[in-house]
Amino acid sequence: MAMRYRELRGEQAARRRLRRFEEGRAAGARWVVVEESGDPEGDPYRPYSRLEVAVTTGRGQLLSTAPDEDYRGVMHAVRRVRLDMDTGEVVEDPDDPGEISYPDAAAREAAAALFRSRRVAY
Repeated sequence: MAMRYRELRGEQAARRRLRRFEEGRAAGARWVVVEESGDPEGDPYRPYSRLEVAVTTGRGQLLSTAPDEDYRGVMHAVRRVRLDMDTGEVVEDPDDPGEISYPDAAAREAAAALFRSRRVAY
């Protein structure tokens, strides 16, 4: 039962991503946040994750935090990803340079904003 439950949760999340993507496209947005959880500033015990996708291509970025080694602070990161428009799954982007780390939430958000402004047609 537990395995099927995990499968169902994954399927539900994928459908939710696609629904939010379509709603954003219908509203005329260039970028859509299709998934977000946690505290954007970061909390070692409640990681942050936000998936933003360009409506023209399905390519986007995953912004996240993870606890540091001591669980006293967090590390901030951005990774380039792609939303599979058939399944709603988050897949690796062939142009992904790898996860890029930032010292704090402000630097992470500035990098994300710069990426969105430069890569609208990404």
